[in-house]
Amino acid sequence: MRYLARVFAGALAFSLGIGHPCVSQANDSMAVFAAGGLQFQPTSELRMTSEDLYLSPLEVRVSYTFLNLTGHDVSGTVAFPMPEISVAEMSERPHKFHGSSLEGDIFDFHVEAAGELIKPQADIYAFVKDRKGVEKDVTEVLRKYRVPVIKPDPTYSTLTTDEMKALVAAGVVDNDEDHHPLWSVRTTFHWQQTFPAGQSISITHRYKPIVGGSWIRANIPSDDGRSQEFCFDKTFARSAQALPADDNGMLGETQLEYILKTGANWAGPIGTFRLEIAKGSADLVSLCPIPGLKLEWRSQSFIAEAKQYTPTTDIKLLFLYRACDKAPCQSNMPSWPGLPR
Repeated sequence: MRYLARVFAGALAFSLGIGHPCVSQANDSMAVFAAGGLQFQPTSELRMTSEDLYLSPLEVRVSYTFLNLTGHDVSGTVAFPMPEISVAEMSERPHKFHGSSLEGDIFDFHVEAAGELIKPQADIYAFVKDRKGVEKDVTEVLRKYRVPVIKPDPTYSTLTTDEMKALVAAGVVDNDEDHHPLWSVRTTFHWQQTFPAGQSISITHRYKPIVGGSWIRANIPSDDGRSQEFCFDKTFARSAQALPADDNGMLGETQLEYILKTGANWAGPIGTFRLEIAKGSADLVSLCPIPGLKLEWRSQSFIAEAKQYTPTTDIKLLFLYRACDKAPCQSNMPSWPGLPR
């Protein structure tokens, strides 16, 4: 059985309107709410003077400091698009949601601005794709039949036969005995933010990524697609082979991808950038070189620091876990996520 392994993370996105003291629409936002969520545009009004990014299989934390370069307040919508969730895959594969009091939040998302806790709004978009990859919005269909966008199965018993047939006809669920969900969900958290003229303001957020897992051979072949995707070198391959594998020669793996390139959307480079990649309970972590950063291994983490940094690529991480403490052992990996021991 193959398990869901990858989760995507992303950076804050901004859509800004310029606020002048004598203009009535000073706090108006230029955000456009469209099918699929918010649409954003880069801005030259703000500079990201610092970013501190922490990545692990168990938590993502980011702290930003922004400087308003203008002589007037800049106000608008601040948004954070969360990783896309395939409800179809989640209905069959081991995972763990991290709920909170926010509707649509399965990541336990928290955000603070200028030291104050903010309760953002959520833009939730459920969709299905046809064979050509064209998306169809099914958010209102789910609402019409009182089906939650996440964890829908328990509600199926409350639906009439005609209602279930309508969901099948709409392409929302499979026409099988279990009526497997066929949709995916995108959630974007957003709130209104004012950046005072000529001043700096900090924004911090954290959440728990939803990771499942999959299997990988301890003897990783050189032509394995992940060898190139995550830049395995000979040292990493030898270390993987030394880990206790199960009786099929397999190790556990999870993957995490962070969308970093959007950090280049601000005026000038990031003044001070710090990255920490913690391996958590994993035994090994592999990633490709990140242009402009020199990673050093310190106390169970990769750490890099840079001045005047402009990101040009995203970060893709692979975490490997031994199957047991002493090989050989049966294929019985610990529970997800993060494969804690």
